[in-house]
Amino acid sequence: IFPQFAFAVAVRELARMHGGRAEILADASGVAITCADGTKRLIPIDSDGYMLINWARGTWPPQKGTTAATVHISAASVARVWKAKGKLRRNWREARIVQIQIAEELKDNPLLNLFDQGDAIHKQLIARTRERYIAMLYDPANVPPEPLELKRRERALEARIDEAVAEMREGLDELYLAAPPPAGASQDDREKYERLLRLRNHWDEILARDKPDKAARAERIRELRALVSGKICMIGSTATGAADFVATPLDGRLPGVVVHSNIVNTILTGNFIREAKGEFCR
Repeated sequence: IFPQFAFAVAVRELARMHGGRAEILADASGVAITCADGTKRLIPIDSDGYMLINWARGTWPPQKGTTAATVHISAASVARVWKAKGKLRRNWREARIVQIQIAEELKDNPLLNLFDQGDAIHKQLIARTRERYIAMLYDPANVPPEPLELKRRERALEARIDEAVAEMREGLDELYLAAPPPAGASQDDREKYERLLRLRNHWDEILARDKPDKAARAERIRELRALVSGKICMIGSTATGAADFVATPLDGRLPGVVVHSNIVNTILTGNFIREAKGEFCR
């Protein structure tokens, strides 16, 4: 898939830049890409039918006084966004557990029933998503449709749960924890009060750390957007040698994404090279 991937990326980008559409025509002389606004790219091919690639100057890894073939973004800067999102997700799950425990203490059966419905839908979504991913890997021609209706039902149910949780919290603060039990209260009442108080305090702790975690995620997204906005980004590994795809004149440990990026850049700029009398020239 080495040349096809980069070719598809380049065609899509040309279409985006030049009218929203691009047509492809191939013949013995090369491959022609014609965009909606009239922009054209004719990709010449050599006597064996291959596209010739411009190799960017420089070495990999870039040494002092040299230029890297492409701009590389640390994988850690990308992962920070997902880690921040995961932190918020953990906060949400922890809060849900506390909310379920409070609902059980208060014997709030309608809310507990909503939680059960949410669990059932979520399990269905996990199963359907797993089915889709397996098909993408092993049977790409028969990938099941995305479970959009199931996702819509889950969102609607979560909205109902959030409303019920807000009502439960209001009752918890105003009815159950507004004041400690009177001196003559039973042991069971005092213990229930203490359990509810601990759970509410735990809930408040989660809410307290959720706000800065949300701000941190927004900052990570802003940082990543500043790095990738307006760029074609390819995710790859420095452990992938270009020789895995095709023999190259550069270092055998050259990241595979550099191979792809050179193809993309060559097509987008139209800076092609041609074969002439057995030698390569502009």
